Amino acid sequence: MEPRAADEENRLLYLHATKKLKIDSLEREVYTSFGQLLSAKKSEADAIFNNMEIMNNDAVPYQLLQAVAFLSLKQVPKAKLTLKRLGQSPWTFENGEWLEKGWLLLAKIYINSNKGEQAKEFCQRVLKYNASSLSALELMGSIAEREHSYSEAAKSYGAVWKRSKCTTLSVGYHLANCLLKAKRFTETINLCQDLMRIQPNFPRLQKDIYEKALNLIRS
Repeated sequence: MEPRAADEENRLLYLHATKKLKIDSLEREVYTSFGQLLSAKKSEADAIFNNMEIMNNDAVPYQLLQAVAFLSLKQVPKAKLTLKRLGQSPWTFENGEWLEKGWLLLAKIYINSNKGEQAKEFCQRVLKYNASSLSALELMGSIAEREHSYSEAAKSYGAVWKRSKCTTLSVGYHLANCLLKAKRFTETINLCQDLMRIQPNFPRLQKDIYEKALNLIRS
C-alpha cells in the first residue's frame, strides 16, 4: 500500500472509531488526541501520548487506535508491540471488528518482516471468525506467493478475485502471475484477456505475463 493510501486508511479508521464508540467527555478528549497524533510531527508525539495515558489502555479499540497512531508516525516496533498485546485479547462479539483490524495490521507487519508463519497465524484467526474477509484471503495469497507456493497463492487470490466480482486489478494481476508460475498457462491466458478487457492499457501484464504464457504454451 502506498504511504498516502495508508495514511488515509488510518484517518478513516480513526473517524469510524470515534463515531461508533459511545464515549464520555473524558474519553472523547483522549480520542481527540488520537486525531491530533495522526497529523502530528514526531517531535510532538510524546506530549500527545502523555495526554492519552489517562484512558484505560486495556480497551481493545484504544489499543488498535494507538497502534494506528504509531504506524502513522512510522514507529513500527511500538505498533507491533501494541498489536501483539491486542492479539492476546479473547474474541468477543463487541470487540470482533477491532480485533480483526488489529490482527490484519499485525499480519501485514509480519509479512513486511518476512515472517510468513506468524502472519499466516493471524490471517487464519481472522478467517476463523470472518470467513468472508477478503483482506485476510489476499494476505494469505501474498504470504504463499512470497514462499513460492504459487498454486496455494492462486487459490487465495482466486477466491478474492471471484468474491470481488472480478474487478480488483491488483488481485487479478497477482493471480495471473501465480497461475503462470504454477504452469497453468491456459488459465493465465484467459485471465489476462479478461484483465485487458477491463484495462486495455496494461503493458506490464501483457509483457510480463500474457506474452510469456503464449510463448510457453506454444513451445
